[in-house]
This record gives sequence, C-alpha cells and structure tokens, in this order.
Amino acid sequence: MRAFLLLILIVVGGCGQVEEKKRQKPHPVRARSQAKGFSLSRDEKEQLLKLARRAIQTALKRVNDDPTFFRRNVAEGRHIIKEVLEEVTKDFKPSENLRRKCGVFVTLRTPGLKPDFCGCIGIFEPELPLFKQVPERAMASAFYDSRFWGYRDVTAKFLKEKVKIEVSVLTPPRPAKIDEVVLGKHGVLVVYHGRGGTYLPIVGEELRKEGKIKTGRDFVIHCVKYKAGLPPSVINDPDFKLSVYEALRFEEE
Repeated sequence: MRAFLLLILIVVGGCGQVEEKKRQKPHPVRARSQAKGFSLSRDEKEQLLKLARRAIQTALKRVNDDPTFFRRNVAEGRHIIKEVLEEVTKDFKPSENLRRKCGVFVTLRTPGLKPDFCGCIGIFEPELPLFKQVPERAMASAFYDSRFWGYRDVTAKFLKEKVKIEVSVLTPPRPAKIDEVVLGKHGVLVVYHGRGGTYLPIVGEELRKEGKIKTGRDFVIHCVKYKAGLPPSVINDPDFKLSVYEALRFEEE
C-alpha cells in the first residue's frame, strides 16, 4: 500500500456546538457548506452517510459490540475493517461522482456533549473512491481516534443514541500565502520540518465565534501552535509550508 498523508483533526474547545435533536429514521441529510467547483446531489450525500453508519454498525457486530477490540488486536482489526468495507459496498452502484477519489474527513458528532464529537479522522491523498473512502474513514474515526479511548468508546448503543455523522469532502490542498487564508472558506494544512497539522474550514468559523481568532493569519498561527505543537515564529521560516483547501460538508439530521 502506497504511503499517504493521514491527519487527525484536533479541535481546542470543540468542533462547534450543534443543537441536540431527536433522532430520526432514516437519517436525512443536512447540507452545511460547499467546496467551489464540486458538488454532490442530496441522494449522493445520503448514500455516503448511510454507508458510513452501516460500516460502523457492521464492524461492531463482528466484534460483539466491543470497540476496544480494534486497538487491542491491530492486525486482525484492520483485516475486519477491510472485510466490512467490501461487505457494505459490494452491491452498491456508485454514481460517477461517488467513483471519484477525493480527500475526506469523517467526524462523529455528539450533540449535547462536550466536546461535541467522539472521533474525526481524515485523509488528503485518498486510495479509494468516495463510496469506499467515506465508510473506511468512518470506521477509523469510530475505532482509532485515541483521544476518546476509554471514556467515549463508540458502542452500538452510543452510535444509535448519541452520534450524528458528518462528512467533509475536500478539494486538493494548494500552496498559499498566509494572508490569502479566508476564515470559513479555507481549511489550513501546515508543515514544518516533518511536523504538521490541519484545521477544517469549520474550525475557523468556530474559533472566530469563540473570540479566539479574528483573521486568517490568526487561524494559521492557532493551527501551528495548538495542532502542530510548534512556536508561532515558524511561519516566518522559509521552510514553513502552508496549504489551503475547501470542503463540501454535510451531516445527518
């Protein structure tokens, strides 16, 4: 398997507050934001969300509803996830859009809890088409986000009662200057001497609402300091790399 860049979204102070609503069945889709030049139909969004939820449910059944299995049995867990991915997508007939390979983040929202998510893992260099990459990242978010191990494990009951799935389909990152960053539009990817981090576009919106940042420059510095764990001064170093991207974001209601 070729190497690819995998980044876990870490949000200081939460990913944004979402009102808790009574769970509806089936889960409809709510459009949140759109990346320029790419769109999905309502049906395509619903299909991706259903595949994501079904993948997590199926994986939990395979391990007797014990999400800790995947971190205790890494090799076998990865094998199970691969099998589950094939199972939930084998009869799926994807549209041309869903056959595309795009960067993806899947966030498991937990409305009413703090922080208001229990997993968020993504990929910028996808190896799979969207209809497979989304459920694969959904399972990764449910079982491999170590920030929530031991106190907010995703069981079948927790998934059903507390979790709302959110998907962000990304445009390819492009190099940018710090003053080009637009809050609410751009996600940022920072890299410096092998260390780096990313914030999705929604994080900029939430940090601004919380009064923690005011500008795109503030957003980059916040990511450098709190996500990458680097001193803000690195933004002036010629070796500092900044890229921006946009996201088509949608979620279950």
